[in-house]
Amino acid sequence: MNPEVEEYFWISFNIFVILFSFFGDTTILVASIKFNAFTLHKSIVAVIQHMAVCDLILSCMCLRDLHRSHLSSDFVMDVSDYQIRGLWEAEIGQYIYWMSINATFFFTATLTTIKLLIIMYPFQARLWTKRRAHLVCAAIWLICILYVGLWVYISREGKVELFQVISWLEITILLLLLSVVIFTSARLVYEAFKVVRYGRDRLKIEGISTVIATAMVFSTTILPKVLRRIANKSGDSLLQDKAGNVYFYTLRVSVMANFCIYSLTVMSFRMFLLERARRLKNAICCTSAGAESESVTVSHSRGNLPSEQSTEVEFTTRKGNQTKGANTPDTSRRGNQTKEQCKGANTPDTSRRGNQTKEQCKGANTPDTSRRG
Repeated sequence: MNPEVEEYFWISFNIFVILFSFFGDTTILVASIKFNAFTLHKSIVAVIQHMAVCDLILSCMCLRDLHRSHLSSDFVMDVSDYQIRGLWEAEIGQYIYWMSINATFFFTATLTTIKLLIIMYPFQARLWTKRRAHLVCAAIWLICILYVGLWVYISREGKVELFQVISWLEITILLLLLSVVIFTSARLVYEAFKVVRYGRDRLKIEGISTVIATAMVFSTTILPKVLRRIANKSGDSLLQDKAGNVYFYTLRVSVMANFCIYSLTVMSFRMFLLERARRLKNAICCTSAGAESESVTVSHSRGNLPSEQSTEVEFTTRKGNQTKGANTPDTSRRGNQTKEQCKGANTPDTSRRGNQTKEQCKGANTPDTSRRG
């Protein structure tokens, strides 16, 4: 492949990893901390949160590798290689990078172990609280910091004998972690089938599938690293280059894999994502509809034909007058009626009363001549 094309491909791949990891791991942290979108055991959710933090750190470290090709990059070189080449051995970023990788390996082994203990001892599962899980993860962070600090100290002092000892110690630790993950995953599958067979309890399959998928991704990531270490010690440069290239890609794929695993295996997290996507879609549709109606109004008001504009203004004025007339009561008419009613009610009928009085007086003063005669 052309080196320039390969470099552009590598830059594009790193940019995609960075963006996907920022979106996925941030979503995992927000969904698990603020919205409680994971219906898994609390201790497992705590370990998942720490793994998301490790993935964010690794994706940030990819930013500094955008300008290099993966064949000539020193981004994932061992500390012994840094001692030989004298490159980047004092960088804080590289220190954080090694610490995050080792912490990810330990967190994966812790995740499978906790899930196995929950399945095997369901009545003691309540003892694995969220606080205890965070304490275990804090101890793992401390161990990784001390371990990587020892590597940096040895690289600075240039002690070759200690390099050999620490290198074989790292290979032993990696193989031990890989064995723990494989054993706990196989035992987890066995215990799950046993629970289903005897009907001891209702098995929650999504937690087991999540742990198994995470263990598979971990195994595909750690195997090339172990092979690269062994090839480095045996002097097989061809195997070291091939294993290093495979490890380089599998590490970045594992950074993006956790979000995909949780989206597929954890139903509550998947429903959370669908709900947020639906809300976002509705908000975008409402915004676009409002913008479209506003643009139509503006286009009509800014028409090129004067006759249409005057007709529109006249129609608007007429409509406004009609609305005003319909909403305004006829106070003048009502006022006249009220005045007449009040005047008629309060004014006595003096004319009629006067006529009656005159007739009564006349009748009283006139003698009854017909009777007298």
